Amino acid sequence: MDLKFIRSQFPAFEEPSLNGWGFFENAGGSYTCRQVISCLKSFYTKTKVQPYYNYPASQKSGAAMDDPTRRVPTVSIVLKKKSVDEIFGILTEKKLMAGQGHFYGVRPLMGMNIPIDTGVLRLSFLHYTTEDEIDQLIEGLCAALG
Repeated sequence: MDLKFIRSQFPAFEEPSLNGWGFFENAGGSYTCRQVISCLKSFYTKTKVQPYYNYPASQKSGAAMDDPTRRVPTVSIVLKKKSVDEIFGILTEKKLMAGQGHFYGVRPLMGMNIPIDTGVLRLSFLHYTTEDEIDQLIEGLCAALG
């Protein structure tokens, strides 16, 4: 795998203020590759409509959203011994960006008796996530979870 080439596809890696941070908070907050930026530009200029409605642009938009090759792995964690806020804070101190909350999944969380005010800790991984960043995350989680 040519990691240098892969990372070159993400304009944010060229931004000095982001150097040293590991981004796992969610797909929406993770670095966006040039190809996705191009897809978003196309969406906003050609099909910015409510997906799935019975109009050609809506059908095209919905089909693009359903493409499984455009999805990313995301893990939600329920913490038993420490609060989500506490773990989130420690990860942030370790320069790890994670997500916390209900992420619009209020009903499933309620069904699992997970408090929606604190929600879950969420981590997202993309194809440009490096082994060093995974190691950074593991070290951060070990420090946070004790």
